Amino acid sequence: MSNNTSSCLSKSNYYGEICHLDIFFRIVLMAAIVIISVMSPVAVVGNGLVFAAIWKNPSLRRAPSYVPLAALAFTDFCTGFITEPFHVTNLLLILKDPSVIIKNKSDYSINWSWPTYFLITKVIGEGFLEYFFALTILLVTVMAIERWLQMSRQSLMTVRRACTTVAVLSLLPMSLFAHGYSFDNYFNPF
Repeated sequence: MSNNTSSCLSKSNYYGEICHLDIFFRIVLMAAIVIISVMSPVAVVGNGLVFAAIWKNPSLRRAPSYVPLAALAFTDFCTGFITEPFHVTNLLLILKDPSVIIKNKSDYSINWSWPTYFLITKVIGEGFLEYFFALTILLVTVMAIERWLQMSRQSLMTVRRACTTVAVLSLLPMSLFAHGYSFDNYFNPF
């Protein structure tokens, strides 16, 4: 057994000896895969039921406070339907071949030796994750402000204004990520 834990995931050592970090790494990955795989359908079904409840009840569709709630359910639905399956696929690829996450730290260029399928799942999964996370934070903030204004009896929110607010908020994270992130950030393994 080698005490050098940094070489535990390298190609030469990976097929030779098994170190404690490798076993712990695989257990953590398998636990994450199981938890995310169980929670993804729960998120899809649960948020689908929220959509159905809002759609079936016409009085809810006329209330301005349910527009941000429906948008929040949509972001959570998309997270369970798009982001989590791509993340599980990415973790399965790492579990299959842990050497895909090894990157030369002294070289600041993109490691083009990573498999294409790993890069695709990484970029799509993390791109949608960042977008839906930012949108969720914005929607929760707007919902809190709207609730506070309604409690102080100064709410000017209508359904049309709520729809406009949600439309503007859904465009805001796109512009932030277009200017704030470089192409290299998607190739950081963790």
